[in-house]
Amino acid sequence: MSGELNRFDDIFHDYGDDLDEKDDLDIDFLEHFTNPSKNSNNRDDDDNDNNDTEQHLSQKLNQLSPSNEQTTATTTTKRPLLTPSSPTSIMKKLKSDLIQPISTTDEMPDYLLNDSKTFEQIMHPYLQANTSNLTIEDLRQVAYLEHQLALLNLHVSLWKTYLHSGTGQLINTEPSVWQISMSTILHTTTRTPLRIWPEKLKSIILADPNHNSTQINQITYETCSNYVSQKLTDLRKQSRTLESQLNDCKVKLNYRFTSEINETIKNYVQEYGIALHQIFIESQIAIIKYDYYDGLFVSDFHHETYYADQLKIFENLSQSKLNKETATMEVALLKQRVAHQHYSDLFHTVRIPAPLTLTTVQDKDVRQRLIYRYEQLLERTKSDMLVIHIRTAEAKMEEYTQRFDMEYKQFEQRQRAYLADGKLTEQMCHIMKQRFKNIDERLQTLYDLKVCFFVNAPTVKNSI
Repeated sequence: MSGELNRFDDIFHDYGDDLDEKDDLDIDFLEHFTNPSKNSNNRDDDDNDNNDTEQHLSQKLNQLSPSNEQTTATTTTKRPLLTPSSPTSIMKKLKSDLIQPISTTDEMPDYLLNDSKTFEQIMHPYLQANTSNLTIEDLRQVAYLEHQLALLNLHVSLWKTYLHSGTGQLINTEPSVWQISMSTILHTTTRTPLRIWPEKLKSIILADPNHNSTQINQITYETCSNYVSQKLTDLRKQSRTLESQLNDCKVKLNYRFTSEINETIKNYVQEYGIALHQIFIESQIAIIKYDYYDGLFVSDFHHETYYADQLKIFENLSQSKLNKETATMEVALLKQRVAHQHYSDLFHTVRIPAPLTLTTVQDKDVRQRLIYRYEQLLERTKSDMLVIHIRTAEAKMEEYTQRFDMEYKQFEQRQRAYLADGKLTEQMCHIMKQRFKNIDERLQTLYDLKVCFFVNAPTVKNSI
């Protein structure tokens, strides 16, 4: 069943971008889309065109009522029509950081560069109030080290989760309250611990140029264990080095570096530099954990005395439940994309051929007016395509919902029958319902994290 989760597991997955990994290398990480330029001489007409386009999209999207409360979203600022702040480029960059979380070339993050004025504006009051020779470069170096250290600590938490999953210790790292609520699977601790090295980890190993494996079936338990252990050793060593450098840097600044300055820098780094990294790492950790819990429920069922019909019911209903909830969340996410104007590259590759002679029109005003009208037509077409995608997703959601409801109703009828083939025991039913709960919590967690990404991405578009 885990293979069916892939399209929703990837928190930074764009709608319609499956199997796009081979295209990741040439992505411009700082590419941003902008509105078509407008001819100032035709401003009134162009503004009317733009209002017509926005009204067109608004009318289309108003027809799409949220399927549940999760899909309702508001934005604090209005951004131009169909102009995302390059979510795809940020996604690809975050994914590429799994093997090498921090740069080996001491490259300064964009949001801390000299030509990024935000940092200087935030730190300016402290520099003015400080009568000593504290400089912006001193503070920039502290912020850079804070950024690197925070990244390393995030990745340490991720790789510890990989280790706990692979060595069967993941459940022991959970809070006791969770263990009590999941009492169904606690007796697995009396058996051989369930050890799961996630497929994502194996893909990371294969993609690592410093590793010799060329096929995923060559990656053994020992391969994963040694790789993760070495990764944690390297990350912790780098972390200790950075902590020492950061401490030396602060000591060097002495009394000039106040606790207030320190707190301001930490907050700035978190908001502008670490926020999306944290969302990404939290999503990876959530996927590892929920996969592991799902494996425990499957293991629990297999330790019951079951017949082939009972196992088939357990597997089929679990898959049907997963399909239903995944489809529901995909509809909700598409509507959140609309609310936050985060559109995948799918909607930016739509092209309508323009007249071949359009660019050769001699009258500049006429040419620019026609070009702009063509671009507005293209935007309207994209908005129509977006509505079609949402309608299609809603149709699939309805199909999966009806199928699951029908299958579950049949299951309940069979359970009420005095004698029936494939009737589950009380313990089997409990395990299956716990598995359903795990599916719900998994998808809700990933949904919340992705919406959080939609909210945060515009404010950190130059931070990666």
